[in-house]
Amino acid sequence: MQNDKLSDNHPQKLVAILAALKNGEPIPAESVELVSAAITGLIDNNKPRSFTFQRNGTAWFIGRDTIKAGKKGFEYIYYLLSMPRKQVHMAQVYYLGNIDFAQARQLLKNQNLRTSIQKSIRLAINSIPDPAISRHLATSIQTGEFISYSPHDIPIWNL
Repeated sequence: MQNDKLSDNHPQKLVAILAALKNGEPIPAESVELVSAAITGLIDNNKPRSFTFQRNGTAWFIGRDTIKAGKKGFEYIYYLLSMPRKQVHMAQVYYLGNIDFAQARQLLKNQNLRTSIQKSIRLAINSIPDPAISRHLATSIQTGEFISYSPHDIPIWNL
């Protein structure tokens, strides 16, 4: 019997085993492997996710994929990933941190800048082939006057 996805193949058996354990009844020896596989699956699902988001020249290595396009949105995302849960003014994101807050305030009403950043980030996310990474970034990056990368659970990023 294979250990991976064992509990998916035997959900009724697993429910019966869990009911027996709940009632204090012994379980058959042949069921130990099934219970062990189910517990291992739960533990594996609770491991922190790990993603790669690195730049090498004009290419970006995202997950297991290489993206050769030089999309500005990847630079914005990379900048945000380096400071999770921190709200950053859109001008600071646009200039990748190379601007002080006084200069950023001058750009406060620049709707074109805000739209440009939002569009660049969205296009970059949509071009990521790995659905887990693109879905994670799409739901974790908030844009507007202040922009942040604020996921529920922060994965381990190899930047």
